[in-house]
Order: sequence, then C-alpha cells, then structure tokens
Amino acid sequence: MERCVQRLYHFHAHLRHLWYTCRQSKYKYRILLRAMQSPLRSIRETFADELGPLDYSYIWQNISTMETTTIKWLDVSELRILKQIILVSDRNNNEVELGSLFYTRPLSEDYSLIKQQQDDEKTADTLSKFLQEYPKQKNYPEDEIDVMILNAIKRQYPKSIVRNDTIFFNVDIEKLRILKNRNVIKSTIYFSPEFSHISNIHEYVGKEFKAPEIDIAIYSYYNPESLQGQLFYANYDITNPTILDKLATAYFE
Repeated sequence: MERCVQRLYHFHAHLRHLWYTCRQSKYKYRILLRAMQSPLRSIRETFADELGPLDYSYIWQNISTMETTTIKWLDVSELRILKQIILVSDRNNNEVELGSLFYTRPLSEDYSLIKQQQDDEKTADTLSKFLQEYPKQKNYPEDEIDVMILNAIKRQYPKSIVRNDTIFFNVDIEKLRILKNRNVIKSTIYFSPEFSHISNIHEYVGKEFKAPEIDIAIYSYYNPESLQGQLFYANYDITNPTILDKLATAYFE
C-alpha cells in the first residue's frame, strides 16, 4: 500500500512544491512548464534560462523576500480523500449555489486512487498530467457510501454536484479551513434501511435495524432561508452487512 501511495503521489508533491514556489510571478506558467520538463533542475536555474540575468535577478529577489510556505507530507494514516458536495438550487431555471458540505474518507486498499495510477501507466506524456487537473475528477474513488450521501442531498437539490480533492499535505488542511470560512448552517442526514427491493419482506418482520443520524454543517457565503432547518434523508441497503461500518469512516467537517 505504501509503495502504491509513493508512486502515485510523487508527481503530485513535486507539482505542488513548484507551484507554491513561483505562484506570485507573472511568469509562473512558463517557469513551471520548464521545471517539470527537467525536474532535477533547480528553480533558480529555470528562472535564469527563461528570463535572462536581468529579469531573473529582479524576480528572484522578490520571490526570496516572499513569505515561504513549508509543505509537509501527512502521515500515511492521515491521507484522506475530500468530498465537497455543492448544493445547487434550481428555481425558475436559475441555478444558485447555496453552499457546500464537506466530508473526508481515509485511503485504503478498497478506497484509493488506483484508477489514476492505471491512467498514468497508459501514457508516457508526463506534461499532459501537469497541464490538466491532477488527479482527474473521474479517477477519484466512489463507493456506495458516497452515492448514498450525494443522493440524500439531490433529493432536495437535484442539480447538486460533488467535487473531489486530496488531503495529503499540511497546506491541504489549511486550504480546507479557508473553504469552511463561511456562515455555518446546521443540518442532519437521517439514514434508514431500504426494503423496496426485498422480495421476501416477511423474513425481516419483527427485526430491529439501526437508523443513524449524522449532524452536518453546510457552509454558505450567505444565509439562504431555504437551508434553515433543512433535513436530509438517505436509505442504505439492508442486505449489505458492512455498509454502516463504511458509513462510520465518513468524517463530516
């Protein structure tokens, strides 16, 4: 597992390091492209080649005086996938973003970025990975828990969408903190067993089933009245014996 994680995220770590180093420069795209083509070259050498000695000296001086950010890998046990569900209201054919809810899932053998690794093995064009979003949204893991949570939101707001991200570095934790710096609206998701697809309903008569209630927070730039007191409902597959254990791995921010 650790070897797989290291292979998959080495490029990701290198990319973020370069971006945070030169993000304040108007030349950042050219610099980043050249640096990625020759990863062993230093940022200083890349500036010199691209900008010449005069521009290079001026820009490097500015960057040297910038506040530096130290990027640190989190422990393997802390690596998580971030799910951001964006609540979208559709009234009178006018789509409005009401707010977002966030939850994370831990990486595991069954919940990983193996799809991205398989994509990487199909192409040798490293530069194309850099030019596009990485990892690609389609390659993030999704299981029955993610589908169940999203469907609960889409019952009320059918146009809602999910965005994926990674929590691998200390700066990712800070980024999440900034995303949550909005008005907070408390809500709850109620989970109950689904029996509609059961052929022999009589075998469940008289039995007891868990119905978890999970408190969530919706983060919004304003306080839409439609979200005040809003409750959400989800159904879980009663025939899946591990589904509630998986649900417990979802940590709502």
